[in-house]
Amino acid sequence: MSNEIVAILDFFPTLARAAGGTMPTDRPIDGVDQLDFFTGEREASNREHVLLFLGQRLMAVKWRHYKIHLDGLERVDGVIEDWSFPRAFNLASDPKERWNIIWQNSWIGDEIGAFIAAYGASVRQYPNVASAQPNEPPPRHGAGNVVADEGKPQHG
Repeated sequence: MSNEIVAILDFFPTLARAAGGTMPTDRPIDGVDQLDFFTGEREASNREHVLLFLGQRLMAVKWRHYKIHLDGLERVDGVIEDWSFPRAFNLASDPKERWNIIWQNSWIGDEIGAFIAAYGASVRQYPNVASAQPNEPPPRHGAGNVVADEGKPQHG
């Protein structure tokens, strides 16, 4: 049992290393290698924070034992409400996230703000791929595209 942070996106670099593979270097990879943590060679996770999304929308940031919600789903109908101010929780003492501690601990916003700014800069440089879209443009097929076969044009 551990309270260390591990995210599903850490599986890619971790499994790549476990299998003897290498990570691509032509794009940013959000996951971190957790193999030493998983095998017990390291006591702490290689991750101190994780960004939490609902679709493409950044909803919260978990850092150490704190969590800040930027927006929330307070309503029964699932509509995202603008809270005007983030809500922060100490998950070690309040795992059910009942007591907002942002007013007494505004420094948490400064710590987490750096993670949000770094994510924003990364997305500006390397825009996210839209949901259900491949990383590379698909080959063009269909009407109007001519494919040569033994010198005779065919439409695919």
